[in-house]
Formats: sequence, structure tokens, C-alpha cells
Amino acid sequence: MSARSIRFFVLGLGVVALQAAAQPVPYTFSSGPSTFSMVPELLGTSVSGSFVYDATAPLTFTTGPTANPANASIYGPFALPGGAGFHSSYTALSATLSGGSLGAPFGFSDPRGSTIVSDGGFVSPPGTPPTDFLSLDADPFGPTGNHNITTFSVGGYTLWNMRLFFLGYQTSDQLLPEVLPGIPARISLDFVETGNTAGSPLFFVFYDGTLVSPMAAIPEPETYALLLAGLGLLGFAARRRKNPK
Repeated sequence: MSARSIRFFVLGLGVVALQAAAQPVPYTFSSGPSTFSMVPELLGTSVSGSFVYDATAPLTFTTGPTANPANASIYGPFALPGGAGFHSSYTALSATLSGGSLGAPFGFSDPRGSTIVSDGGFVSPPGTPPTDFLSLDADPFGPTGNHNITTFSVGGYTLWNMRLFFLGYQTSDQLLPEVLPGIPARISLDFVETGNTAGSPLFFVFYDGTLVSPMAAIPEPETYALLLAGLGLLGFAARRRKNPK
């Protein structure tokens, strides 16, 4: 194999690596104990689990100027043409709630949600200066939209939604970040009274100190095969240079 061929082959391996990097990335998360709970049974509990984040998901819509966050970009379930399913930035949520005074853990999950990105459009509490905002939401906050969370009930309250947002997030645009920030996050579990799904949730449990980390990527079998073939060809070329005929 000539030096030129080797260069092109190495370049091809780089392209494959970049393509692999653009694939959806699984993340794990683990929170500290809840210190604020409007559901008494969940005070002192913790949340842990996993989800998949896809930074290539398309923009679904933008909020209006009076929303909070205002003028934010929403990367939610985007219907693919021909009934081929959905493309979403936030999928495969699977979580467990445990600890505190719970006798047994509760599990919940959600197949797909959305990511909200705002460049200086979020105000909380009212009257404070607007800030940047990044939030992963399992389901819509209000009663409308596609609510597909697999939920649980405790103490007369039913889980309605899980939101994971990064405290102190800063951005100069409203694009999806290529990787999620390595800063502390807060989880909000939103509850409604059991049997009441007509309005927005009014009962919340906060979990601070949430650590969000990417799981180690596992190359596809085709990537392994290409790498092994490349190493073999490079070894063959080295032997030819050492023992010319």
C-alpha cells in the first residue's frame, strides 16, 4: 500500500469516527436527596436513571415573546415523513426514585421528550433578570400535548412530568449543545392530584446536586471491523517497506 493510500485510509477512519460521534449518546444521572417536597412522602428521596440525548434533532417550534422561557427553541418529537416515527433530542428516560421514608422504590419511564434552549429568555422568580436556560422535559408541562410517561402515585399525588435543567447554563445562541454541560443540574418532579389531569401540575419535588454523565460509547461492529482491517493493512505496508522485493 502506498503512502498516499495509507493517508486516504486514515482519513476514512477519521470520517467514520466523526459519524460515530454524531450518534445519539446515552447518559446517566444521579441526584442528591430532595430538600424541597410538596409531596411529604418524597422528602429525602433521590432520583437516578438514564436517558439518550441526540444533538442532531431538528427544531420543532419556538415559544412566543410572552412565554417563560420567552422566544425559546424547542427540540421535541419531530414527526418523520412517511410515518417513519419521530426524531427527538431526549428519549428512553428510565428512572428510579428511592430512599427517604419510602418502603420500596418507585420506577418511571418516558419514551421521548423535548429539550428547551433559551438565550436570555427565562425569568425565575418573577421580577428577576432573565437568564439562559437548558431543560430536558419528559412531557409537556400543561394538560395538552402528548403525555406518555409511565407514572406512579403516592400519598394522593400522581407523577405528571420530570424536568432536568442545568443551573447556571450559559449560551450565546439557541442551538442544541453537542454534549450536555458538566455542571450541576436540578430535577423537578411535577405532580397532580391523583385523578386530576385537567390542569397544570401544582405540586413539586426538587432534587439538586444532580450529576449528569455520558456513558462510554460502544463502537458498532462495523467500526471494529474497519479498524481491524486498517491495522492489518498498515502492518502489511510496514512489512513491505522493511522487506522490499
